Amino acid sequence: MMKANTNFTLRPANSDDATLFYGLINLTMREFIIATWGRWDEVRVQTESHLHSKSLNSQVIEVDNIPAGVLRVARSILTTLKYFHKPCV
Repeated sequence: MMKANTNFTLRPANSDDATLFYGLINLTMREFIIATWGRWDEVRVQTESHLHSKSLNSQVIEVDNIPAGVLRVARSILTTLKYFHKPCV
């Protein structure tokens, strides 16, 4: 049960969060990755965890100052145009 004054915050991720990123991918995505790609690529997951933790698009979700998850939002002009600029036919 969550206490009434639970504090949720977002903070910029940094390279010290690479272990958190790796742990979340391992916990939540390992079976899906193996089922989809046939194997778990440890070097790739470690490398991407480090890269994502340093990205300006990444934030750490904290609950009462304890890291609880991550949020990554990557935007580009091409993606924005693709989804929001559809010509009328």
